[in-house]
Formats: sequence, structure tokens, C-alpha cells
Amino acid sequence: MNLMPNGEAYAGEGLYVRSRDQLKLGQLYLSKGVWNDKRVLSEDWIRRSTIRHGNMRPRMDIDVDHGYGYGWHFRDYKANGHVLHYYWAGGNGGQLIIVVPELDMVVGFTGGDYTEFRKHLRWEIELMPRYIFPAVVR
Repeated sequence: MNLMPNGEAYAGEGLYVRSRDQLKLGQLYLSKGVWNDKRVLSEDWIRRSTIRHGNMRPRMDIDVDHGYGYGWHFRDYKANGHVLHYYWAGGNGGQLIIVVPELDMVVGFTGGDYTEFRKHLRWEIELMPRYIFPAVVR
């Protein structure tokens, strides 16, 4: 993790994390801040950080308007008369942590295609609804 001149962590970029650790972060949020029966983050922080505080307008033609919280993006997936609300965090190159509370599911994508947002943005926008959600939603 990069550090600022004062020695504090800078989480805006430069964090290198293994895939399994990405999934652990998603699982921590899915379990409302509890890891191995120990409270790591307050439930209030989890709640506040994973609710919509604003909207993100599309940055390119494949994107759609979606919500944004404290580091998390929000979308809905509609299928068979049901709506799944999910949230995700992303990193440059294609790192994605996708949390779907209603399915008790965390999905992780990793990549190294830096500055190619058109490619890895599609993973969440197209692959999740085309392949992953249909495989688990009946």
C-alpha cells in the first residue's frame, strides 16, 4: 500500500492484494463487519458505507448510471420478477469485489489490463448478469 508523506495509508491506488484477500474483504462486508466471530468493523460503518450517497454518471458508452457510497458502487439486477441489489468496489486493471447480500455471495475478478476500463468494466456490467446471476438465481 502506498503511503502519504505523513506516513498514513493512501487507499486511492497502489494497493496490491491477492485474489483470496479481495474475497475476504467482500466476505467481511457480507458478514456486516465480523470475521472469525470477531467484530473487525462496526456494523454501523458497514451500513453507512454500503448505502447510496450519490450517483455516478456513465463515464463511457458501456456504463450506466449507478449509485455510489463510501468506496462502493451500487446496481440492481432484475430477473424473473425479482430484483437483486448488489454493491462492488473496483480497481484499475480489473480488480473487482462484488457483494450480493441476498445470495450470500461474494465474487472476485482480477486483472492486469491497466487503463483499459472498457474491458474490465464489462466484467461487472455484462458477465455478472449474463453468466453468474443466471447460474445462481432460479
